[in-house]
Amino acid sequence: MTTPCVYNAGEIGEVQVQVNQLLTKAGVTTQYGIHFDMAPAYYLNGNPSATALVTRQFEQALADLTITDPYLGKEVPLSVGLADRASMKLLHMVSGDPLRTPTVVSWNEPNAWVQTGGGDAVTINPRVAWLHGGIQPEIANTWLGLVGPGVNKGGIDDTTWTDHTDVRPTILALVGLKDDYLHDGRVIVEQLKPSALPEEIEEKPGAYQRLATAYKQLNAPFGELSLASIKYSTALIQSDGAVVYNSYLDTMADFTARRDALAGKIKKVLEGAAFEDAEIPPGTAVSLLGQAHGLIAEMKGLAAAAD
Repeated sequence: MTTPCVYNAGEIGEVQVQVNQLLTKAGVTTQYGIHFDMAPAYYLNGNPSATALVTRQFEQALADLTITDPYLGKEVPLSVGLADRASMKLLHMVSGDPLRTPTVVSWNEPNAWVQTGGGDAVTINPRVAWLHGGIQPEIANTWLGLVGPGVNKGGIDDTTWTDHTDVRPTILALVGLKDDYLHDGRVIVEQLKPSALPEEIEEKPGAYQRLATAYKQLNAPFGELSLASIKYSTALIQSDGAVVYNSYLDTMADFTARRDALAGKIKKVLEGAAFEDAEIPPGTAVSLLGQAHGLIAEMKGLAAAAD
């Protein structure tokens, strides 16, 4: 379902999409709520199950929507990625309140902001431009500034992979404090002076760094495993037939359980070294690294096979 967009020369802004109009043109009559965004969350009325016909039809209709992007000058899919609840659980997008979990989340092509309303189905809104979250690197990549005692003066580092969960444990390690719970992040040892590192990490910085790096790619929402899982879920959500989709749900549940168990083990080792003066046993580190790389490769294989 394609809708053209007309805009003035030199006009800059988000491509604003009235998705209700596109879905109606596609024959969708299902009622739903929506969180407006470039990664909109859809809540189908009545909270149907993942396997319900109404859910499957809505997701497939959503996946088929296209727009003419005026910046690209061509027709493109509105959605570049889909996550159902099985996918969201792996991506750490499911909270303790089941009523807050969407039916499906769609990551849009990077110029498009989705909402519901009247007027033209696709327009440029010059009041805002690329201010919202998506999965594209140019949008998802952000920066962190570190300065102070114990921090290296190394300038810009665009190779160390971190995310927001790493900030708190890094600060606590610098000031010699600790929490009474396990962190989801790790200490950013790459940016700290050896003298500022906890003793066990100072003695074996390479072991900690290798394990921490693998842990982030295994468990972080923007890590290699998670990004591969979005490709896998997007392909299977669009698949026809209950047998294929049910098999996917079983695979995702099993995979998520195995990933969570392994991530929990690695997290305890990293936390122990950073805040409990616990050794990183060489044999344990090698085993955990191998398992992490194995799971990442497994999900990449599933994504490649489904593509």
